[in-house]
Amino acid sequence: MADPMRKHKIILTYENYLSLPNDRNRQEILEGELITTPSQSTKHQAISRNLTFILFSHIKTQGRKSL
Repeated sequence: MADPMRKHKIILTYENYLSLPNDRNRQEILEGELITTPSQSTKHQAISRNLTFILFSHIKTQGRKSL
């Protein structure tokens, strides 16, 4: 006999994903479960951009000899 206290897992679909509000969070449905990740801060994005620029500049000036 089934346990009446057991909760049923809700499986979400792509249609459910399309109906989610745009709250600036990263939302994904993985194996039917909604996963929400907050957006990165502006400071984090600036640091990431700066590091990318530094690495790109190094590779451009050093070429393959630094590898």
